[in-house]
Formats: sequence, structure tokens, C-alpha cells
Amino acid sequence: MVWDNGIDPATPEREWEIADVFRAYFGCDHLKGYHCTAQEFKAVNAILRCRTAAMGGYIRLCDTCGNVEVAYCSCKNRHCPKCGHLEKVQWVAGKKRGSCRCPTFRSSSRLDHGINDIARINPKAIYNLLFRVAGKLLKEYGRRYLGGKRKQMTLSAVEFMRRFLLHVLPKGFVRIRHYGLYASGMRTKLRIVRMILGCSLESSAPPTLELGEWLNSFLEEDPFVCPLCGEGRMCVAGAFAALGRLPRSLLMLLRSSVLRETPA
Repeated sequence: MVWDNGIDPATPEREWEIADVFRAYFGCDHLKGYHCTAQEFKAVNAILRCRTAAMGGYIRLCDTCGNVEVAYCSCKNRHCPKCGHLEKVQWVAGKKRGSCRCPTFRSSSRLDHGINDIARINPKAIYNLLFRVAGKLLKEYGRRYLGGKRKQMTLSAVEFMRRFLLHVLPKGFVRIRHYGLYASGMRTKLRIVRMILGCSLESSAPPTLELGEWLNSFLEEDPFVCPLCGEGRMCVAGAFAALGRLPRSLLMLLRSSVLRETPA
């Protein structure tokens, strides 16, 4: 099966990560001017903790030269830009397996800026209304869609965070909803259409994509080869739970000591 790795090779390396922006400006600047919901606070907290000692992690050891690396666990929050890429590729593969061999399109529904303040205070009611209206429009204008163009903008840190948090959904909501033949109540009709189109009627899930296979599909170097000696394989030697501030500092000191003592 051919997998789409979901990674754009043209994406430039970032000097700042989103966590850096929130760490520097969220508490002192953003909260002074904007209200945040509980889900937004949860998302920000997860982004700040993602792949740090606060999430716990594991020790990787080279089986040839003994090189030691410390890696931290991800937060797995659906709004975190560092998480969910492998799961997204797996999800897309599953959707393609159950789709029809005919053109499909995705439509984006947006709110008027005048409703933004109400949506931030009571997002569930606004999102429910938005999806109901969008569903009716899609059934009426389902054969039309317009492609958008990307544009680059320069924003202040506070405005960037405000726009980012607008995409944090309330609990129980998803970004994509299916209408027409792909709606959950249309599975029987979808099966009939797939049969008429000569599509496979297999309902089994696609094979699980292994992490190493996915990484090798877009990385130039094998991520499991030791970066120090270039010959050995990095193996998991142990794991540790989430750490508080003092144990975190001690771990960083230990890591620095081990790296200094590792022979070149």
C-alpha cells in the first residue's frame, strides 16, 4: 500500500516553535486582553509541556558505542502541532480505503468576525449552529467549491496566539464532519454505490503504519542510527515518569555530564 507521509518537504525549518511563543507571551501579554476557555488553557498547557521532562520520557542507548540520549514523551493533545502526524496519515489511509472512485471535495465553513466574541464565550452553541447551517448549504451547493490561495502574514505574538486559539475546539467536537454519502447514516447506500463503481467492498482497516517506516519515508537519514558513531542502533534502555522542577534540573545536569564523558 502506498502511504502519503503527510509531510511537506518544502516546509522551512522554524526558528521559533509555537511553544516558545506561548512560553514567552501567553501569561504576561495575551491574558491581559483576551478571555480563554478551559479547553484553550488545557491546549496551551499541553503544548508547553509537550516533549519536555514534564511529560516523562525514556533513555536511548547506542548498542555499539554506548552513546546516551534523553527523549521526552509527547502530549498527544489534538491541538498540538507536534503531535498526531502518524495518526493523521493512518486516518487518511483508512478514509481512502472506504471512499468512492469519484471526485470529492472538502468545504470550509467560517464565521463572520462579528460573532467571534460570542463564539469564544459560548463555543458549543455557536459550533452546533454553524454545523447545522453548513450541512444545509452543502446539500444545496454541494457541486460548487472554490479553491483558496495561501498567503503569508506577519503578526504580533499576541495576535498570533489569539488566532491560534480560535481553532481550539470544545470537548466532543471534531474538525471534520461528513455529509452526503460519507455521513454515518449512509453506510448502506455508500456500500451500494461502491459496488456499482466496482470498488472493493473490503471493510477491514488498512495495515498499521510502523513509526520507523513512516519516518524513513521523508527523512534523509535513518532516525534509529546512532548520530555519534554512525554505526550502532539507538535502543530504548529505560523510561521515567513525569518529573517536577527539581528532578528535571538534576536530569539535565546528568545528561550534560554523560555527554561530556562519552568518547568521540
